Parts: sequence; structure tokens; C-alpha cells
Amino acid sequence: MTSPVTVPGAKVIAGKSVPGSIEVEVEAALPGNEYNIALSDFTIPGFKGSDKFTQFYARAKTEMTGGFIGERLVASDSDIAGARTELKKALSDKLANRAVAEIPSGWVMYQPGTFIDLDEETDGTAGAESDTVVVRESGRLRAIILDAENLRTYTINHKLQSVDATPYKVLGLGKMTFMISNPVQFSIDEDETFTFSLDGMATLVADIPLEPLKAELAGKPYSERANVFRKYSGIETADTELSPGFLRTFPASKEKINIIIKGD
Repeated sequence: MTSPVTVPGAKVIAGKSVPGSIEVEVEAALPGNEYNIALSDFTIPGFKGSDKFTQFYARAKTEMTGGFIGERLVASDSDIAGARTELKKALSDKLANRAVAEIPSGWVMYQPGTFIDLDEETDGTAGAESDTVVVRESGRLRAIILDAENLRTYTINHKLQSVDATPYKVLGLGKMTFMISNPVQFSIDEDETFTFSLDGMATLVADIPLEPLKAELAGKPYSERANVFRKYSGIETADTELSPGFLRTFPASKEKINIIIKGD
């Protein structure tokens, strides 16, 4: 103990006397490993021979260690800070990679929607019995994950207005930029709802059922092609060509109709 302290007096609680107590740090009066001691109780010699000798005491909460005489290695604050920075980066990356690997099928996670809590700990200082300082970091990652199907439907309806979203798929949703509208005030522990934005380029790809389309075109007059194409919301434009050129009707057999999707 390096400064005076006052121990509170006893209190009577529920008819029983409860001794006062206070927690303090203590140091050995002299250097040397012989002053390293296990858990112990301490009395006040001046009270010996009186009731106070047994009524006033101190009890160690931890073993008392670290005393020595000689030279020792000491890790500087900057060394520990540098090691901790590297450890935090490695742990954050590991947590993020694990989270990505554990995303349920059909869900999307964005980095700004992840929240990492880290706890740090340093084990002692390098000395006579050890030439290392152990720096530990533990942590957990929590993340907002979004239903990919809901994102797909919203994106298609937002872009194409009231068009049926069923035949479309969206490529690049996972690469878009996600942002919580109030990131400073938002708390993943307290807020049940939040507003966010998605920004970036996504590609809408229509899944055209080719065989049914061929079956509808088979035997139809060439002049009715637009009516057939209109039934498929995924078709924006279509170029048709009959061979030989004088034909005015699609082949009666769908096997003779060849459809090429642009971009394939």
C-alpha cells in the first residue's frame, strides 16, 4: 500500500453486525522474489493481546507475485500497442471470413452492416522467468443479413415498376454499397428497425422459358409474333427472321425454331 486508506466501520444489517471493508493494492516493502507469497491473511501486530487482533485483518484476493532483484526485459507501450493493432486486424479479418462462410443460403451480408466487439488483455511483463509478453484479443461479430429474395423482388419492381418479377434474377446484389441511414446513432443492441440504402450497378437477367415460347410461336402467322412476345415480361426486344425469306408463318414444328438470347 503506497498511501493511507480509511476502512469503514461495521454496520448492523438485519440485526447482524457486518464488518466494514475496502479493497486496496499493496506492494512489498523491499524488493526480491522472497516477498512473492501465496494467498494469505494479514493481522496488525500492534493489536496483539487484544480482541482487535482477531477482529481486524486483511485478506489477499490474488497471489502476490512479480518481486525480483536484477535486470528484466520490458515491452514498451508502443510495442504492445503495435502488437495489439496487428492482432485486432487479424482477429477482425478472421471473424469476417467466418461470418461470410456461415451466411445462410439465400441471405446477403454487407461489411457496413457488421459490428465487431473486441476485448483486450495483456499478461504481465517479460522478466526474470519469462522473456515474452502475452497480448490477447477476444471478440465477437454480429451482422445484419438481408433476405436475397426480398432484395431481388424490390430491385426489379423498383427498376421495372409494376412488371412481374418472377422471371428475373439480379446479378451483383452482393457487390452493391450498403449504408445505414443513421450509422452514428444506430445500435445493433437497441434498435429493432433501421433505414438503409443500396447503391451500385446490378444486372437484371430474365429467365425466358424457351421451350414454351417455341411452342407458342410454332405455326403462328409471322404478323402475330408481337402478341406472343408480349406474354413474356422478360423480353424487351426481339428480332425475328424466317428462312427462306418469303415465308409468312413460323414452322409448325417447334424443333425447327431456333432462339438465341442476346448476351449468351
